[in-house]
Amino acid sequence: MNERPAGEDWRKREAATSHSAETASLLVRLQRQSGFSVAMLSSERVWSYLATRTAELGLRDLFACARRIEADPSEYARLEALFSPPETWLFRYPESCSFLREFARNSNATVLRALIVGSGGWCEPVSIAAALIDGAGSARAVDILATDRNAALFATEPRFGGMHVRGGIPTWAAPHFTESEGYMRASAAILRHIRAEPTTAASTIDTALDRGDLFDVIVFRNVAIYLDEDVRVRVFTGLLKILAQQGVLLVGHAESHAASQATGLAPTAAANVFALTRDPIPPTASSAPQRVEVPSAITELRNSHLSPSVPPLPRSTSSSTPHPVPLACASPIPIPEAAIDPAKHVARALELETVGDFAAAERAAVRAIYLDRVCEAALLIAARLAERRGAHSDAKRLRQRALRAHLERGDRTSKGDGADAC
Repeated sequence: MNERPAGEDWRKREAATSHSAETASLLVRLQRQSGFSVAMLSSERVWSYLATRTAELGLRDLFACARRIEADPSEYARLEALFSPPETWLFRYPESCSFLREFARNSNATVLRALIVGSGGWCEPVSIAAALIDGAGSARAVDILATDRNAALFATEPRFGGMHVRGGIPTWAAPHFTESEGYMRASAAILRHIRAEPTTAASTIDTALDRGDLFDVIVFRNVAIYLDEDVRVRVFTGLLKILAQQGVLLVGHAESHAASQATGLAPTAAANVFALTRDPIPPTASSAPQRVEVPSAITELRNSHLSPSVPPLPRSTSSSTPHPVPLACASPIPIPEAAIDPAKHVARALELETVGDFAAAERAAVRAIYLDRVCEAALLIAARLAERRGAHSDAKRLRQRALRAHLERGDRTSKGDGADAC
């Protein structure tokens, strides 16, 4: 006869069993409504969140919390963020900012319109605004619409400290920021160009189509990697419909190939930009953006009790940036096999995938995983390529590893350890 586990362990197990229906209902909604891949979801994590959120809201039990989440869009958005947490900081993609400055400089549009879908907060809208305004100068106006399902991300003041300034401020952008009370603040000249709306990607697309709106720049970064393939394709094709003829779509570093397949857009040849257009744009001759250290008050803040474990700002990596590879090139520039930097193999995998050499791309991704077993970018690339060759169980396993790496990195980041996705 089996004995009942004693003490707290038994109570936790009983609670988990009694609330399995609520957990299952939320998981189904996350899959069907939000489009998350099954491999990215975790019943244990949902149950743990329900327990925590029940206490935070002062509700009587997990049943009440689950009903609250089902009925309140803002609460449901918080649950969504559990599986696609915002990971962004000011000028996270410096090469993309340089690209946008040049794009704005050469644009013929009277008003440059940008759409940021799933912005994850203020960092990306402010970075994009600074780049477009700097490039456009006084020659044309700039209008930016930033959207995200999670209204709480826009409820906070757009000020930046700690991990938000982990990469420093580019020299060209420094005049747009001031330091106050240990935080960086964007100028009013930047903020007045940004409109923030809590809404879904589907609603954003539908509204733009109804109004006949077109955008010169659309940014959809580090969201598609968490979505089911059908949902991902629908969002990308929807965004294509509202992209201006000469517009540009910017995606995350692991999403370029999927975006190109879904939209028919061509990735630009410029390295580390992750931009797609209807007509390929060659890389510019401009050098990588110069960077300046954040003001001393920010540096002191990073070492203070408010942010005790944030590491020093990273050194510029522009000298090691891979050369751009033309799309027609059958063999991208090789990286020595002895290279021990997994990020280089990730970059190589993406280049090989772009030109259609999927077997070699998968080998490069596996090499990156060998060097760093928790390299999320490499795990996602390997999963995508395994899915392509029909190895569905391998793809699911790799996505689960990527999710674990993602969540563990999020926990380390929240503690100020400054982890990155390799």
